[in-house]
Amino acid sequence: MAYLFGKFKHTIDAKGRLSIPHRLRDQLIIDDSRQLVVLGGFEGCLFCYHAAHFKHILDTLGQQSFDRADTRELLRCLSEYGSQVDMDAQGRIPLTEEQRDIAGLSTTCLLLGVGSRIEIWSPERFEDRPNRADGAALAEGVLHTVPNLSPESKE
Repeated sequence: MAYLFGKFKHTIDAKGRLSIPHRLRDQLIIDDSRQLVVLGGFEGCLFCYHAAHFKHILDTLGQQSFDRADTRELLRCLSEYGSQVDMDAQGRIPLTEEQRDIAGLSTTCLLLGVGSRIEIWSPERFEDRPNRADGAALAEGVLHTVPNLSPESKE
């Protein structure tokens, strides 16, 4: 699967369907499968993964000890508002009313390609998110902790 990048403004139609932008849509079709998973994300948005990628996430989490309360709660948080959907030939996916409510979506939303997922945001929530930070400051803190990405690592 290719990585998803970019920010797109789109509308949700009267039937609650969201059209995935063409640049992201093609990356979400894997082996002719258009099955996606939409679930409650973090910071007030929705996450959208290809079903095969989300299965990998669940398999990875399933390898964690089931007796850990944090693992069980994370699975609950991810699943609570989840739905498996098929992207139609026009690249549309249905969002449940509950998903639209928890993400604060009305008719306009922002879609962000974020690596292996799409984040679906209310434009207002995206702009007003409390943890919005300067990218350079984040990179300085995060990239130094990732093996082979810190400036000191040899290529």
